[in-house]
Amino acid sequence: MTKNLTFIKPAASKLSDEFYGHFSRGKLCLQRCVDCRSWIHIPREMCARCGSFDLEWDECSGRAELFTWTETILAPLSTLNDDVPFTVALVQLEEGPRVVSRIVNVESSELASGLKLKVRFDKVDQNITLATFEPA
Repeated sequence: MTKNLTFIKPAASKLSDEFYGHFSRGKLCLQRCVDCRSWIHIPREMCARCGSFDLEWDECSGRAELFTWTETILAPLSTLNDDVPFTVALVQLEEGPRVVSRIVNVESSELASGLKLKVRFDKVDQNITLATFEPA
């Protein structure tokens, strides 16, 4: 079981609702440009590489490796007091993009660049599921 995960919900928008909505279906999806096939993260309306507005959601494998991380021992917001300590990482997906996520089910002494990871989906409450990563 994963320790407490507090979710600070972003402002509602079509893109953020779609991005987080995939998690509740057990899928890690990022946008992809239909024209140049570039992966796009953070979700947006236009491809930064070719300028196309023709974007789609594409499922990622969920396989990744640890690129870099930080261990949070003092809550930056009082709403996170019950969560500390926790690890936030920049994770390199097998498909290429990097995403920020929490790392769970691993001791801090085991963290190392290149550590093989896999996505997992943690239910925060009845409406919110988050994608986190754990050792593969």
